[in-house]
Amino acid sequence: MKPVVGAAILATIWPLPPAVAGSVAETMAGAGLLGSWAVDCAARPAPANPHLEFAAGKEGDVIRHLTFGPGTSELTAAVRSVERQGNDTVHLREVYTAGVGSAEIGSSYEEWGILAPDHRHYRSVGSIGAGGHEYLKNGIVVASGKESVWMTKCKEREAAIWPRPIQSNN
Repeated sequence: MKPVVGAAILATIWPLPPAVAGSVAETMAGAGLLGSWAVDCAARPAPANPHLEFAAGKEGDVIRHLTFGPGTSELTAAVRSVERQGNDTVHLREVYTAGVGSAEIGSSYEEWGILAPDHRHYRSVGSIGAGGHEYLKNGIVVASGKESVWMTKCKEREAAIWPRPIQSNN
C-alpha cells in the first residue's frame, strides 16, 4: 500500500477531535441570553413575576440567579454547559451554588428553554433535577399544572460580573 493511500484510509476511519466550542458565556451571548429577564421588568420580583439573571464571569463562566421575591425561593447556579439546538432552543446544564428551598447545594439541574424569534422573550419548557425529578415538562410546571411564563429581556449584560461569589463545597 502506498503511503498516500494508507493516509487517506486512516484519515477516513480515524475519529477527528471534536470542534472547539466557545465558552459558556460566548455561547449564551450569541443566543442573546446574557442579561436580566422578568415577566414585568418594571415590577419587583414576586411569585407571579420571577426575575432571572444570566451574568458572565471573568473566566467565561455564567451564573444563573432566579428569585421570586422576598421570603420566597431564590436559586443561584453555575451554568456548566450550554448547547444551542437550532436558533431558538437552548439546553443548559447547571450546578446549584446557593439557594433557599428544596435545591441541594452541588446538585445538578438541566433546563431546556426557548427564545421567541425576536430573542427578547424566553421561556423554560423543561427541567430535570437531581435523581431525574421533573420540575417542568413540555412547558407545564409539574407541581401546579400551570404553563411556564414567558419572560421579557429587561437589560443586556454582555460583560457583567455577578456580584455574589460562587460558593463551593471544596
